[in-house]
Amino acid sequence: MLVPAPARLFLTFWVVFTSAALCGVSLWAFNPPPDAEIIPLLGHPGFIASANTVAGSLYHNPFKAEGSGVAPFAINTNPALIANNQRFSFDLGYTGIFAGGNDSGSAHFIHAGALFPTRMGGLAFGVQFNFGELGSFLLGKTVLAHTGFGKDITQNLYVGAALSGGLNSNGQSGGTGGNDDWAFYGKIGFVYRLPDAGPLLEPSAALVLSGLGKTFNTLDEFSAFPSIVTPQAGFSATVLSTRNFKAGFSLDLSFPSAQNIVIDTGLQAEIAQVFLVSAGYQVNVSEAAAAKEMHWPFIGISYNFTANTERSRMLAARGWLQNDMRISGVWESRASGNQLMSAGAVVNMGNGAAQAPQIIIED
Repeated sequence: MLVPAPARLFLTFWVVFTSAALCGVSLWAFNPPPDAEIIPLLGHPGFIASANTVAGSLYHNPFKAEGSGVAPFAINTNPALIANNQRFSFDLGYTGIFAGGNDSGSAHFIHAGALFPTRMGGLAFGVQFNFGELGSFLLGKTVLAHTGFGKDITQNLYVGAALSGGLNSNGQSGGTGGNDDWAFYGKIGFVYRLPDAGPLLEPSAALVLSGLGKTFNTLDEFSAFPSIVTPQAGFSATVLSTRNFKAGFSLDLSFPSAQNIVIDTGLQAEIAQVFLVSAGYQVNVSEAAAAKEMHWPFIGISYNFTANTERSRMLAARGWLQNDMRISGVWESRASGNQLMSAGAVVNMGNGAAQAPQIIIED
């Protein structure tokens, strides 16, 4: 099978990028708090159900024909994913982690976001509120806002950039310190659609560089979180596709501050284009070696339904005659006995265009 030159170039860059990150050396103190890398991602079940993949998945496919496969929260993983979205979308989610075993307390995460299609590309905004105390990790009160833009460079290559900023009040660990802090950092991302290869259908590869700036550092015992200068590489593909059933997977490697490795794996199954069942597992090598919080695989389920709003004059005037909503829930148990529960929804307004309009000039 001949691989197109752009695909070969991107794959070469992907391999070099990943290898360089694996060979990274320690340049600063690295001791983030448990779950530091996913704290900004926990507000919506879609983050968890998609296994934090930067390459897209059946949960959010950036190359979906009608351009409605991605929710606003995608800018938190890879802003390039929103480049092809042709529909106004908004999402809302809540995640709670509740103590079990020897821990006490709870942690709460709330997310809201919106995505606007423009002539230049996709533009999205989001905000997340975090608060609570869970065991020895005092989350404090955090508000974090995001904005991101994605642009299609070619039919197969999308790029994007995002900025995040926020405030943290009295986030601390171990009962010491407790200084308020602020964060302002960016990320850039790429996603490339690869040609089908044997059993791999609709494969895509992605690169993201996040933590470009100042992140939070209010936990006296720990270093900055989320980690600064974090490369991430991801790959996803569909392995089975019939009229009423699809199955796919994703694999991501991230390298927080080039001093740790986090492995995310995800499996998704779509049934009749209505139900989506997902499962995944994350291995944080540094946390596993230090016997910190360990995760069991998560389980998620989503249901997609369509609402006809032709009778609504306000919605019809905007061309939103048919809208769809995806509601999702995720559950995960931790080795400590803590329980994670998440629920949320994504609403897409109107219909996406499956193909560009044809203009015919008659003599």
